[in-house]
Amino acid sequence: MLREKLKGKSIAFYILPIISGLFLAYLFLSDFSEFNMPYRVVKPFYIYTLLLIIVSIAALLAAKHLDSGLPAKKSALWNYLRIVLGSLWLLDGILQIQPEMSFGFAPFVLIPALKSLPGVVQPLAQPIILAWTSNQSLMDAISAVFQVFLGIGFLTMRSRKIVSAIAIFSFAWAIAIWIFGESFGSPGVGMSILTGFPGAALLYAAASIIIAFNFTQKAEISILRYILASLFLVSAILQAVPANGYWNAGSIASVTGPYAFIFEPRALSYILYNIAVTLSNNNVPWNLMLTISLLAIGSLLLFRPKAASIASIFLSALIWVVGQDFGVFGGYGTDPNTGLVLVLLSIAMYFSYRGSVVNDPNLQDSYGAPVGQ
Repeated sequence: MLREKLKGKSIAFYILPIISGLFLAYLFLSDFSEFNMPYRVVKPFYIYTLLLIIVSIAALLAAKHLDSGLPAKKSALWNYLRIVLGSLWLLDGILQIQPEMSFGFAPFVLIPALKSLPGVVQPLAQPIILAWTSNQSLMDAISAVFQVFLGIGFLTMRSRKIVSAIAIFSFAWAIAIWIFGESFGSPGVGMSILTGFPGAALLYAAASIIIAFNFTQKAEISILRYILASLFLVSAILQAVPANGYWNAGSIASVTGPYAFIFEPRALSYILYNIAVTLSNNNVPWNLMLTISLLAIGSLLLFRPKAASIASIFLSALIWVVGQDFGVFGGYGTDPNTGLVLVLLSIAMYFSYRGSVVNDPNLQDSYGAPVGQ
């Protein structure tokens, strides 16, 4: 089973947190050297954050004490999604705790996103703008700690009842972020998987739905497959539509090029700069290749999901690096963007159809027969 494969590679569970910790330490140290910190704002922000973390831990301990029964049997895919979503929310919460968020998140990220919303939604955005501008430190601390709360909850709770409740909160929060923080995935000219379509938060919401409800394992796999297939097929259409401009000279390079000049490791800036130069000289062939790849993966996910998931892993990783610059550099990154989420969901799809999950005789569908038979 997938669970046994993960246990067999337990060394990764020690190495990955260390690498992640070093990476986050680099981000935070870079922030203090890059930004002129107004400590009258930053100091209360971290005080609020510490107090809210204490309250969140107390709430999680109380929840675990109230429901200490044996956990229900769950599929390996369900557990994998729980761990992935928990890790992503924890990462997002930590990114939200970066010191510059306490004074720069509202004016440079949130308010521009809210003002770009359709007119019909604008009345809902005004109270958010007012609340955030009135006390940036407190609002940002609440946002950050709630995401940490979701992450720790997913990673530490074992009862399906509690995890399902956390997943419902996760869905609601993800949808709120998708609407108000990502402006419905930033629709309009230039929308592309390269720039983050459809928004990482929408994928969080989709994973939350799978975790929240008691689907059969067969249904879980099917839902995930159709989500990924739809995303790649729509992305192929968006990439091919002339109005989005990706057939024009330098259009793809214009996505990658700016990352070479933001605050990030010099080696990465050098690599991205040279990639942008290469893309600018051959725009039409590169866009044609990307469009065909997206279309092929989306189609294959419907008929040959195992092979398609392998291609999806590599293409999503490439998009995450070249098109999205890992999603966290530049000072105000609050999530790793859609590329990493697609990589992780594609890995789940691969193992689901490899046989280690689908043919597990201990996991039965709604008719009592082993899944996959």
